[in-house]
Amino acid sequence: MAIGWLTIIGYVMSALFALAFVLLWVKTRSSSSLKTLPSLQSAFDIPNTPVCITSPQGDIRFCNLAFADLLHRSIEGLLDTSLEQLQLEAGNDDFIKQIDTSNPNASKKYEIWYLENAQSEPIYFEIHSAKISEGHIYFAQPVTHFKEKEYELVEADARMNEALKVTNIGVWEWDIEKDVWFATPSYFTMLGYSPIDGLGDRQKELAKIHPDDREDVLNTIKSVLNGARTSYHYQCRICHANGAYRWIGVRCTVTEMNDDGKPSRMLGVRIDIDALKKTQQQVEWLAKHDSLTQLPNRASLFDFFQKCIDHGTDRMALLFVDLDRFKNVNDTLGHRIGDQLLVAVAKRMLSTIAEGSCVVRQGGDEFIILLPNTSESDAQKVATDLRMALSKRFQLEQHQLIITPSIGISLYPKDGRDLDTLYKRADTAMYRAKQSGRNRFAMFTQEMQAHSTRVLLIENALHSALENNELSLHYQPQFSLSDKKLVASEALIRWNSHSLGRVSPGEFIPIAEDSGQIVAIGEWVITESIRQIREWIDLGYPPLKVAINLSYAQFQEPDLANFIAQTLEACRVPSSLLELELTERIAMDDPESAIEVINAFHDIGLETSIDDFGTGYSSLSYLQKLPVYKLKVDQSFVRNMINDENNLSIVSAIIALAKKLGMRTIAEGVETQEQLDKITSLGCDEVQGYLLGHPVPPDEFEQHHFSNESHSNQRKIG
Repeated sequence: MAIGWLTIIGYVMSALFALAFVLLWVKTRSSSSLKTLPSLQSAFDIPNTPVCITSPQGDIRFCNLAFADLLHRSIEGLLDTSLEQLQLEAGNDDFIKQIDTSNPNASKKYEIWYLENAQSEPIYFEIHSAKISEGHIYFAQPVTHFKEKEYELVEADARMNEALKVTNIGVWEWDIEKDVWFATPSYFTMLGYSPIDGLGDRQKELAKIHPDDREDVLNTIKSVLNGARTSYHYQCRICHANGAYRWIGVRCTVTEMNDDGKPSRMLGVRIDIDALKKTQQQVEWLAKHDSLTQLPNRASLFDFFQKCIDHGTDRMALLFVDLDRFKNVNDTLGHRIGDQLLVAVAKRMLSTIAEGSCVVRQGGDEFIILLPNTSESDAQKVATDLRMALSKRFQLEQHQLIITPSIGISLYPKDGRDLDTLYKRADTAMYRAKQSGRNRFAMFTQEMQAHSTRVLLIENALHSALENNELSLHYQPQFSLSDKKLVASEALIRWNSHSLGRVSPGEFIPIAEDSGQIVAIGEWVITESIRQIREWIDLGYPPLKVAINLSYAQFQEPDLANFIAQTLEACRVPSSLLELELTERIAMDDPESAIEVINAFHDIGLETSIDDFGTGYSSLSYLQKLPVYKLKVDQSFVRNMINDENNLSIVSAIIALAKKLGMRTIAEGVETQEQLDKITSLGCDEVQGYLLGHPVPPDEFEQHHFSNESHSNQRKIG
């Protein structure tokens, strides 16, 4: 083993010189004088050159001081000691035999020889020896330091191999000109192969690459061999020993170039990235899909739309699907059942929509379907099929659910040439379908776009309506039919927008409800109504009850009763002067909760009435439990009762029902004397309508309905 030649060459030269001297000397002297001749000792006192002469049996007959010092022993202690006693490894047993069979006149260099010093520590030598007539002579060059370094390198190499094995990194080297290829054990074991399976066989390794990846890999390698670049990296699938393909990453660099400037040697690493690649693929999948339904998401929709455009698709339809009243499922049965329903809906959609389309979950209970190569009539047929499919019963655990969709449709390129525009216009059409009664579809029209723009303007302007004092209350009188006297007024909100002008309540209130602004507006109505009652009292007018309307969202506010009570107290207004009106839908949406809330109103002295009675689906069993004192007959029945017997029967039945339940009735929408006479004859208690007074601002209400002569007298009917 060639270790440390440059550092010990001087010692070897001196040792060879000494060897020549000894060979010459032994030819002229007898062996008996070896132990006693002082001149021999002085002749071999060569610094840093251990010398030893043995008998044919291997016993030390002579050694110099350098040899003794090397073993930390005395010269006397080494004489007659057998070399076998000093040898550490069994492999050295052949050493003397090799000497015995060698040319007696030749010198020989052997591999590392191990002896043991006085401290039982191993000493490593590089040995030069020769056979002499009386035995052997040895010149030893210490190489312990170099041997320790060699062991350190071996251990480091072993540790590196273990580390590479743990980290799934394989290192390889390719001598291009000799076409010799070498790789570390971990290069093979990471894929389940033993190191010998592919040692030196680069072609065998390339054959393991997935057929779909092989051409790209070979082209990458060729680009380096042609000198186009000096490094490369790629990812590919490679066959595992178990037959499955795994992802690996490879990085390589050219380490040597030949005289022609072409690579002659390359060094690279191979890393097992299969787990990382699968995680990356999962992350990429999640970025493009909905985790609940496994459907593509909106990001995938953009990709699909762009592919359709790139392939020259000239007709497409986008369907925006919203599940009607899905919130009720979550609220009553919980989100777990709600999630199961969404998954079932997604599966039913996929089974209904033809392949080649893109079905997407937008979020919540909204879905989007993009249909390529689809005409308007085709889109309408798909919407009809989808509506029928989704309207069938869903069996979820012990629950049988029926859900209906509202669907809006926009067409490419008629309604838009980009996905955002198509999406917005299908969304607009979907809301029109909901407003038309749900469980239906609607095609987008330009009229819808104008309406959508108007809605957006109103919604934005509403945000500053309160701050800019743009809202006001008008009051419409209510009269008793028994004595014709003014008994109350209804507060009706009005909005004069700085930017939009006058906006009717029928237009802005639904928008306020959808945008969530209705609660703040409702609180303002309560506060302003109570303030106005206080002002009329302070002006000396007789106390007059004011009725206000509660919205659905306002009715759900948990602290509503406390808010009203605190406002009444702050304005020093008796609770008997405020009446709360809620629609039949609000009262019957959740009757048990409604009873609880109305009881809270009753506890603070407030009276509650049901507005627009007859337009909803009241349960008589719950109606008799509701602590309300008055039913307001909807104006649609009152206006048509003169010429429509059915409407007249409904009005008569409502009044009779109220009497049976101990409730009062009030008819709204009375516009003619004939209507007034008829409603009076049916036994209605109170009346309200344009015949008796329009909604007007507070100052006009005072002029029209409070007597100028005496504040103690109020205006009567007629």
